[in-house]
Amino acid sequence: MRNQPANHKYKRIKELESAILSNTEKRDTLMTMLSQDLIEPKEMMTKTTKLIDQSNQYRQKLSKLRSTIGKNDSLIIATRELLNYVDNHPIQTEFNPRLFEETVEKITIEDNSHLVFHLFCGLNLPERI
Repeated sequence: MRNQPANHKYKRIKELESAILSNTEKRDTLMTMLSQDLIEPKEMMTKTTKLIDQSNQYRQKLSKLRSTIGKNDSLIIATRELLNYVDNHPIQTEFNPRLFEETVEKITIEDNSHLVFHLFCGLNLPERI
């Protein structure tokens, strides 16, 4: 797996994460169906157990895949995750302290006219002040 291009790894990580999310949504749907008496408890438990087992397999694959990611791959993936977030959220027109705290790990001052924002995803964004 170490020789796989970062693009393939990133795509596979996203596929696994989507599959886990999909299984979670399916389990929620089964719970709703049970509460509305649209499914028998035994059938709901069987299907839920199957979804949980499948999600655990996806998590194991995800963990194994993430362990093969080198420093450069991590930076590429972090950049793509940040771009994905930006593409899927509205532009911020005012400061959002919660979003800032969730995104920025720390800020370092380089000199009197430069600082660097260190993001939790591993990216460092230099800024001129």
